Amino acid sequence: PPQTRRVWELRKAGLGSLSNVPGDAKPVACIEDTAVALEDLPDYIADFEKILT
Repeated sequence: PPQTRRVWELRKAGLGSLSNVPGDAKPVACIEDTAVALEDLPDYIADFEKILT
């Protein structure tokens, strides 16, 4: 379906952007794809941000 194709294109573009960071610092791949129920998304984001900081 067109929407699925757009999601995969966005993911591919995002990965390319991450690998083209200028300078010596490079991103570390630690999270792949996740799926979260919409009603759980705010808590998921808050918990994920705690992990990253």
